[in-house]
Amino acid sequence: MQENLYWVLGFITGLLIVVTASIIILVVVKKKNGTDKAVEYDERQVLARGTAYSTAFFTSLIYMILCAMLDVMEIKWAELNVQMFFGLFLSVTVFASICILKDAYFTASSKKLPLIVMFLLVTVINLFAFIMNIADGESMITNGILNGNTINAGVAVMFIIILIVTIIKSIIDRKAVEEE
Repeated sequence: MQENLYWVLGFITGLLIVVTASIIILVVVKKKNGTDKAVEYDERQVLARGTAYSTAFFTSLIYMILCAMLDVMEIKWAELNVQMFFGLFLSVTVFASICILKDAYFTASSKKLPLIVMFLLVTVINLFAFIMNIADGESMITNGILNGNTINAGVAVMFIIILIVTIIKSIIDRKAVEEE
């Protein structure tokens, strides 16, 4: 019971640190760029984001149904918290990927590089945490199912996929500009 309390407290602390760091980074970037305007998307981007939200929602719904069906069939593959986080990572990845591919993730006035750097930083931090857990002898599997030690790897995979989609989209956009 006490281990679970420590895990929850550690998770909440980590979440607060990430939120605080994100807010600080956003404030610094806004001050540096001299922009205090709210993020504005054009009509096409708003429609594309709506499609992305819908697709991410249905991806999450299908994922939850599959997890529930596996549970009913008594096929245990991961702890409940891990299943829920992986579902969250899946739906966020779907949303971000669709938005990036439809030019609805970045506004026309925003710069991609600071966000890409932040994505890389989050990926490296989570990979480092995952590797350190493994190096400390922590197992990814408890009683034959994935445990909470895999969550950092899940976050890293999510951000790696988003980075790859961003790079692919940048290459596609560059080639389109070159062909004009």
